[in-house]
Amino acid sequence: MNIDRKINESLIQLIQKYSFSEITVAMLCREAGISRTCFYKHYNNTAEVLDAVLEQIFAQVTTVQTQLLCGETSSGVPLCSYVRANPELQNLFTDDTILHSVLHKFVEYKKEEYLAAMRKKYYADEDSLLALLYFQLNGCIHVIRHMRGRSDEEWEATRRTIDTFIKNGYNHLRPAGGH
Repeated sequence: MNIDRKINESLIQLIQKYSFSEITVAMLCREAGISRTCFYKHYNNTAEVLDAVLEQIFAQVTTVQTQLLCGETSSGVPLCSYVRANPELQNLFTDDTILHSVLHKFVEYKKEEYLAAMRKKYYADEDSLLALLYFQLNGCIHVIRHMRGRSDEEWEATRRTIDTFIKNGYNHLRPAGGH
């Protein structure tokens, strides 16, 4: 296993026990079984490790809007579903010490994909569309928290209800080309 991957996996392990603000370079090194010198050859600090882990996750997911509106043509699964399927990531997305930063990074990473998909279907300015994305992401995080420990059946029922609500909300936006 390469060193970057060891460090990244160590962060995922530690975030299950500690808030991000409590995790130190020394803790990451211990968990990864590497020296501090080795760590600093790969990363400058724990925030860089977090960025690398998030980038790997974000590459595998899509916004729920893109998934709902584009269906089979979109790549990835919605963030909430991905985190539900990978419970070791739940604390990464519910840690209040980094939540704002994580949401902002997700929006920045997926912004162009999301805006392109939304503009094909709806007429709305960029600020309004991004506000809708932030609104949905905040809801996603709270659903992750609320559904911890619940059965897969309960999760699916809740997900379907939320997806229907989102689709119905978007159906009230002005269609693209209908200015």
